Amino acid sequence: RTVAVGPHGTHLPVSTRAELGVDHIACGEADSATVGAVRALLAGADASVLPGAAAPHNLLESPESRPRPFPNLRLEELAFPAYDLVPTADYTAEVISGGLPLPGPCGMVLAARGCTYGCTFCHLPFGTKMRNQPLDRVVCEIEAQQAAGLEFVFFLDYVFGINRVFYSELCARLEGRGVGWVGQTRAEVVLKSDVAAWARAGCQGMWLGAESPAIADTGVHKRVSEAQIEEAVLKLRDAGITPFAFVLLGLPQDQACVSGRLVDWAAKLPAWFGINQLYLRPGTALYDELAPRYNGGVLPATWREVQEVTRRYRAAYPIDLDQQQQRLIELPNYLGNAIAPVAG
Repeated sequence: RTVAVGPHGTHLPVSTRAELGVDHIACGEADSATVGAVRALLAGADASVLPGAAAPHNLLESPESRPRPFPNLRLEELAFPAYDLVPTADYTAEVISGGLPLPGPCGMVLAARGCTYGCTFCHLPFGTKMRNQPLDRVVCEIEAQQAAGLEFVFFLDYVFGINRVFYSELCARLEGRGVGWVGQTRAEVVLKSDVAAWARAGCQGMWLGAESPAIADTGVHKRVSEAQIEEAVLKLRDAGITPFAFVLLGLPQDQACVSGRLVDWAAKLPAWFGINQLYLRPGTALYDELAPRYNGGVLPATWREVQEVTRRYRAAYPIDLDQQQQRLIELPNYLGNAIAPVAG
């Protein structure tokens, strides 16, 4: 029997099962759901959605009716990744060379799962509770990837540095190991952290969830000011860490986006930036709020309907988001211009 795990099945199990043609959907974090599903099936379970009874077609008409996930395993119980079975050189991301971002082989580390911030547009597959991996295991994962030939890793932690004690100890252990790394965090955390210690530990780049200079006024529960973003960028740069910024087009009532000021702000930001247009993502509070408006008053039941509500939302936005994205792509500090392959 075949089982699918992951956020898609967790949030739209009926549609995901139909599209993939699998026997079962296991809800919850991918690794915990995988283990839970195998155990349940070996014990005789036969429901199409695990754990629990088969999900009705209108499963997601209210957030309260979403399926119960398998409980999370303790992080120290998870099997150690078999990096020797993975073609590590085939996985790339932005790595830093001479202070400049370039595409190159890059591993991945998840030292901590979860995020305690409540941004309504952000999908959190690992939930809102912080769970740290044992530091010994984190270091062992990095060493295993180095042994597989990787000189660079990306910390996929949502908010690197949020737990000052944990991340200070992690950085102390990483000093002198010869691994370069990039992470992601928030401006407020940078302003409260010893980023020089990050640099000594091998940090060469750090992403900030900047989104927009006016994000604090968009009603998505992210109270970060334009001044904080710029101060954090300069603090990283002065520590020798290349700053990167996520830019998100189409936030509700984003006056910087509507007026075009967002483009001028990005152009002057002393950082590389990447671009995404807002996607109404199942599993987020913003999706629960806005999706019914573009789907006849109910939440979508299929992934096609999910795509359609995002298309309708973008089409109804006060400005042409594609046009604004094109203006941003033409800026010299757009990351795609740095890491794009050279023609010929």
